[in-house]
Amino acid sequence: MRLLFFDFTINFGGGPQGSLYLCKRLSAENEVHVVDVYGICKEYCDAVRTTGLPLHVLYPKTRNTYIGSKNQPLKRLWRMAMQVPEFLRIRKRLIQTILDIDPDVVWMNTEKAMAFAASSWKLRKYPLAMYVRGWATPDQVSPLLCWLMKRKVSAVITHAQSSVDQLRKRGVPQEKLYCTPNTVDFDQVRESAKTPCHDPQPRMNKHPILLLPAARPERAKGHHTAVQAIHLLKQKGFDPVLWLPGRVATGNSDEFLKGLQQKICEWDLTENVQFLGWRTDLNALIAACDIVILPSHTEGFPRAILEAMILGKPIVTTPVGGIPETIIHGVTGLLIHLDDAPSLVHSILELHTQPDLIMNLTKNAYDRVCLYHSSLQNTKSISAIFKSIRIMRGSEKK
Repeated sequence: MRLLFFDFTINFGGGPQGSLYLCKRLSAENEVHVVDVYGICKEYCDAVRTTGLPLHVLYPKTRNTYIGSKNQPLKRLWRMAMQVPEFLRIRKRLIQTILDIDPDVVWMNTEKAMAFAASSWKLRKYPLAMYVRGWATPDQVSPLLCWLMKRKVSAVITHAQSSVDQLRKRGVPQEKLYCTPNTVDFDQVRESAKTPCHDPQPRMNKHPILLLPAARPERAKGHHTAVQAIHLLKQKGFDPVLWLPGRVATGNSDEFLKGLQQKICEWDLTENVQFLGWRTDLNALIAACDIVILPSHTEGFPRAILEAMILGKPIVTTPVGGIPETIIHGVTGLLIHLDDAPSLVHSILELHTQPDLIMNLTKNAYDRVCLYHSSLQNTKSISAIFKSIRIMRGSEKK
């Protein structure tokens, strides 16, 4: 098959990383093209070129890579209106690029990319697949995206059954919905974990060492809960350190981060909470920490949890998205309630004082990740989905 992945990539977070890994795996038996609108994310473009996949950049000279102003509807509408001429040029180039490549299937991660691909009558013969990497709750799937998935998309792929359930409730037909558990490159995870941590070096003179492996600091990832837990641990006489990799995503406000830093100063935690900035050594950080925590409000199924399971690190997380489908409380990890710092502290102390518990959890987690999250299973599943919707194009040609 000839496959095409299309997106507006401005941050190289978990979604783009997972998509690129999928492109690489599919390219073993298929011709895979990557189409990016701006080519502005250096980490992403470098990673695409490293895989040897052809990268097509549609509009490299733009200055307006995002709309922004999510909490200011009038300003957002104005910015959107100002970008209409640019959007039309991008759409024209996208249409021509797809026609030139002539793929069997086009797939996307985001509503914006889907809206562009589905907007042209000239592209109607190409089956479209939507990869929904989040939880797919109503606040994440807009009425427009829901309509596109019902009317324009041939397949909707998710990482979790909970996401399938959310979309079914919104009226997306069952026959379009597919669940393929998330995966990572097991060998690459193990190998990269052996390398030394990059600069700035994480503090290792305090214990327990906690890692919140989110790509960006925001309320939805539970950073405030983690910081409050550090405060409570210090009050109990412990001297922990919390590593926070990541940076504010392009186009997002830094208001939450500033509030978090203010609270850290107020609670005298500047030596206990370490912001590490953008990192490419996440697996080395996982290998060096004691406990991986992810007190998120929403997830699809995060790659970092799979990486921690592979590397034998205990996990404390919230039961959101597809997480409880793999992290079973007391069996493969520990689950806590949202915004519940005391519960997070209790779980951390359980792990910190019970090495046998860590041994049991990590062994069970490793067995489960190998059984349900292998890259071979994931690749076969998605290849089968693409092959099935390719038939639609063949039928139209006849």
